[in-house]
Amino acid sequence: MAGHFFGLFAGGDRNSKPEYSMDRLQALHSRLQLIKEDEEKNGETMVEVIRQITEALLWGEQNGHDDNFFDFFCEKSILADFVRVLGKPGVPQTVKVQLLQTLSMLIQNIGRDTSLYYLFSNNYVNQLISTQLDFSDEEILSYYISFLKSLALRLNKETITFFFNEHSQQSQQFPLYTKAVRFFGHHDQMVRTSVQTLTLQVLRLDDAKMRKFVLEYSSNEYFVNLSIHLRGLWAQLDAATLRAIASPGEPSAVAAVQEANEKQQDVVMYIGDVLGLGVDDISNALADNILQHACYPALLGGLLPAQEAPEEPTGTSLDESDSR
Repeated sequence: MAGHFFGLFAGGDRNSKPEYSMDRLQALHSRLQLIKEDEEKNGETMVEVIRQITEALLWGEQNGHDDNFFDFFCEKSILADFVRVLGKPGVPQTVKVQLLQTLSMLIQNIGRDTSLYYLFSNNYVNQLISTQLDFSDEEILSYYISFLKSLALRLNKETITFFFNEHSQQSQQFPLYTKAVRFFGHHDQMVRTSVQTLTLQVLRLDDAKMRKFVLEYSSNEYFVNLSIHLRGLWAQLDAATLRAIASPGEPSAVAAVQEANEKQQDVVMYIGDVLGLGVDDISNALADNILQHACYPALLGGLLPAQEAPEEPTGTSLDESDSR
């Protein structure tokens, strides 16, 4: 993956990997300091500097210079600069996209435990996760979700301590999980799949305090919304089927049925994956919510006068206030 990253920023030739030195990394840092006072006017320059700093760190990782390069990155608090810039409302979208891409690449490719722990330390990672971004921008959301997924894939019994803080307010105890599940019902399949991967990674992790929080939050929030979302998808499938019956042979009506069926199948398969983890408390909480908020209402709804299903299911728990 690092080779692909070098190719992106080396004139398009993936076999041409640039060489870096400590002097060059220091020069890049000095350049970053010169332009960071006015990020809003130096967007293109900042994107290029961030790209090259990332290349330098990954090059050092691949070529045995990771200690010196990453130590410099830590010493100069470059990650703190990244966190600050990402949270500034006036910073151009291209800069924020580059920062999210950079952070994902670092998390995926850093191999030294001490370097990884630095990335996760000082609450930087939770600040990044909780940063208010314009999630109505599809590109921002795509890179943000990829960033969260890359974090989740590095979760284990040692790193969970960087993400879960039982002493924080409930809404801030585990933002990696609570911020991600807002997008479980997003219209983009890539976003939905990433959220599913992330939640499965969290739910299978055996940490008693974290699991207690996740069980409570999921029982009262996530699994409730997921079940309501599933019920909405069933209603959409039912409505699409009725329209298709009323318009025999109409290609658009048949396509609508296929699309609605694929969406509900995707959720059902994900539910099966959660149950397949074999975590009894999680499985019971999910099953109870599905019965209460999806199955029973759907079955009882058949005894009531038919109503037109909504055009879009209301499965996401993302508030308007969270979208920026």
